[in-house]
Amino acid sequence: MNPIADPNKDAAGTLSRFQTPAPGDYAVRATKDGDIATVRLDHAPGATGKVALFLPKGFDPSRPAVIMPYFHGHGGGIDDALNRQKLTEQAAKSGKNIAFVIPQLGEKSEIKDAFRKPEYAAKFLDEAAGALSKLYTQTHPGADAEKVSQSFKDMPIVPLTYSGGYQATWPTLKDPRVKGVVALDSMYSSAKPFIDFSRRADEPFVSVTVGPSTKGHVDEFEKASMKGNTVVTPMKGGHGELVQSALGGVLETISIEADGRPSLAAGATEKQVLASLRSPKPG
Repeated sequence: MNPIADPNKDAAGTLSRFQTPAPGDYAVRATKDGDIATVRLDHAPGATGKVALFLPKGFDPSRPAVIMPYFHGHGGGIDDALNRQKLTEQAAKSGKNIAFVIPQLGEKSEIKDAFRKPEYAAKFLDEAAGALSKLYTQTHPGADAEKVSQSFKDMPIVPLTYSGGYQATWPTLKDPRVKGVVALDSMYSSAKPFIDFSRRADEPFVSVTVGPSTKGHVDEFEKASMKGNTVVTPMKGGHGELVQSALGGVLETISIEADGRPSLAAGATEKQVLASLRSPKPG
C-alpha cells in the first residue's frame, strides 16, 4: 500500500491538531526526517488510544534496533512532540536505528492512571511493535512482512519519559523487553521504580537528566541504584525546553550492540553534559 496524504498537515507544512483515523487505518506522511503515522491502539495509555509512530529515514529492522515509547509530560502531547519539541528532527539527526511510539496521554489526572489495568502496559508494547511493523511494510513495498513483524517483536524497548510522563513509564519497567530507560527531569514522586529497575539481573541502563525539582529523588536513586550502568546529568536551561535542547545529545549516548542489546555508550556523561549546554532551538 502506498502512503496516503496526511490529513493533519496544513498548507504551511506543519501538523495541525492531531486527529486519529478509524481503527486499522493508517494516515502516513513521508517527511525529510522519516515516516510518521497516526493510529489508535486498543491498550495505549490515555483515554483516547491515540498514538503517533515514527520511523527515521534509513531505519532498518534487519539491523540491531530499539523501540522507544515517548511518555510526554503534563500539558504535552503528540502535537507538541512533533512540532515544538522537534522529536523527529532530533531522532533523524542522531542516526540511531530507533523507532518511536508517541501516545497521547492526556492531562495530569489521565497520566496518573494512563494504563487502566496493570497488564495493559505489556499489551501496549505488543501493539506498538505490531503497528511499527505495519508502518514499515506499508512504506517499503516488497519487504517480507513476516520477517519484519518478527524483527519488531524481538526488538528491545527503551522508554523515554519527560517531566510528568513518569507515571505512565513505571508500568513498562516491569516488562522484560525493556532494557533501559531515559528520564528527562522526570524522577518525580518516587525513585523506587527506577531503583528496582536498575537492580534487575539483566542489568538494564538508566539515563537521568536532573533539575531542581527532581534532585531529591535523583539523589535517592544514585545512592540506592545498581552502579555501573547508570548516568546522571545536571539539567542546564529551562525545564520546558529540555526535550528540544537535549534529546539529540541523549540519543547519542545510547549504543545498540551487535546482539541488539542497548547500552550506554562510552563517554555518555560527557556527551550528555555537552547536550545539556546547547541552546534550545526556538519553536
